[in-house]
This record gives sequence, structure tokens and C-alpha cells, in this order.
Amino acid sequence: MVDQTPRYTEIRQILTSVSGQSCINIGPDDDLFEAGILDSFGIIEFVFALEKNFNCTIAQEDLVPQNLWSIKAISKTLSKLGVSPTT
Repeated sequence: MVDQTPRYTEIRQILTSVSGQSCINIGPDDDLFEAGILDSFGIIEFVFALEKNFNCTIAQEDLVPQNLWSIKAISKTLSKLGVSPTT
């Protein structure tokens, strides 16, 4: 089942924009790299888009696979950075 919380939806929209692929059916725990949504080049553009969209800075030490491999992990990383959930 695809989680449709506003933050997850916003992350999916950013992923779609960066990857050029529809991400509407990507579940919160799906591996974005295994699914072919992100790769080593796309992740850089994706992080920049996250920072711009959520008005935050993702520190280099937070740029580890476990923080970016899924929509749920990305959402948790944003929360850890103090980004308020989208309502």
C-alpha cells in the first residue's frame, strides 16, 4: 500500500521531477536505488531538490544510504533536521 501523507507525497513529487519516472506507486519502504529511481548521479540532484523544497541543509554526515534509501528514511532524516511535517 502506498502511503499518501503530505510529506511522502511531496517527496514522491521531487523524486518524479528528478528521475523523470512516475513515483506514485513507490511505497514508503521501497528501495529507491533498487527500483531504479535514484542512482549515484541522481542522488546529488535529489538532495539539492530536497534542500530547496524543504528549506533545509543536509549535512555531509547525513548523506548516507540508510538516510536516503526510501521515502520513509528520507522523511525521518528531514524530521531529524527539524523540518516540520507538511500538513
